[in-house]
Amino acid sequence: MRLDQAIAHWAAQFKAIGIESSGLDARLIVQKALGFSDMDMILKFDHLLPEAECLAVENLAKRRLKREPVAHLLGYREFWGLNFHVNSDTLVPRPDSELLIETALDLFPKKERALTILDIGTGSGCLLLSLLSCFPNAFGVGIDMSDGALEVAQKNATDLGFADRCSFVKGDYSSSFCGGFDLVLSNPPYLAEEEFGDLDEDVACYDPYSALVSGQSGLEAYDAILSEIADWNHQPHGLIFELGYRQASSLCGLAKAKGASSVDIKQDLAGHDRVAIVKF
Repeated sequence: MRLDQAIAHWAAQFKAIGIESSGLDARLIVQKALGFSDMDMILKFDHLLPEAECLAVENLAKRRLKREPVAHLLGYREFWGLNFHVNSDTLVPRPDSELLIETALDLFPKKERALTILDIGTGSGCLLLSLLSCFPNAFGVGIDMSDGALEVAQKNATDLGFADRCSFVKGDYSSSFCGGFDLVLSNPPYLAEEEFGDLDEDVACYDPYSALVSGQSGLEAYDAILSEIADWNHQPHGLIFELGYRQASSLCGLAKAKGASSVDIKQDLAGHDRVAIVKF
């Protein structure tokens, strides 16, 4: 089997089970299994795969047929132009979450500013580290309740060259901080328990449950974060949340009840409510 035939074969297999990105997934899996560069994939399209290479491709492809995310098979996911190591301890970064980075850049247009940033529920560290790449004088703290996630975030910080500009500590959404941060952001778990069954298998079976489901209402993590920040002596200039597309009204009410002076909602490219900017 040639390289191009292998891609076509597995793309057809993926498409047959309803994977929308079947062609891209097949190409990435073949490339990973063979250890080829992007240029190799172009120049060696007619490369004849020996048995060992066919088996390597098949082993990865069979995992994708079980709906394991491609990011887990590759070991990384691109976000904000950077490659982040991910595994079963972290959420796979989604393109929609880049709106949080765009929102932060709107709030702080002077990139040379020495910001202090707090990322609550940091996971892979993709939000915090992406912001550090935008603000060269910033320092950040990421907190997460998962030891495994903290290890992944620290590895990403080291690999991306930001280890001296951030720290990662264990804590939950009600962890006590004295304040003093210019920017606080979070992509917390925001699904209600009853919504978990509606998730795609790629997410439900492979992303950590605690990073997806907040509790009975889906607002528990927001409540804990807002309660903590409302007691700070020095409020952040910006508090940015990712939210579920049906949560804007509930989150606005909750934030106002905690003393917020304003809540602005931004939509993603699909027109869904995606980001909330809360100010006290």
